[in-house]
Amino acid sequence: MVESDPEAAKEAANAVLASANAMPVATLQVPEQKEFAEEQIEKVRNSAAAIAGTNDLGEQRNQLEDLSEAVFSLTKAFGATDQKVYYQHCPMVNNNQGAYWVSTKPEIRNPYFGSSMLKCGSNEEVFN
Repeated sequence: MVESDPEAAKEAANAVLASANAMPVATLQVPEQKEFAEEQIEKVRNSAAAIAGTNDLGEQRNQLEDLSEAVFSLTKAFGATDQKVYYQHCPMVNNNQGAYWVSTKPEIRNPYFGSSMLKCGSNEEVFN
């Protein structure tokens, strides 16, 4: 969404959706872990499907925070990556209420505002 390209966002969302659908949640043995994973994966599925189902960049961006929160929660809870993951925040999104997104790069490239405010934000948390 950094590039303000709704088609690219749809493609990325479809890839996320495929990954979410392939997660082996049924193999989790601890009931609390399984329940947590199921809840977060459902959030990922819903947000990714909403992004993939529209050409409206504004609506795609509206779904990004829920998607990012769920992905970051799963990543932290299950150590689901071997690379650094940055939980980034822009304080100006949502009428200055702020919103988060996940990145694999430390540089801020704000997906909520694209080129108009590309570097608005900060790294709030780093995993791995």
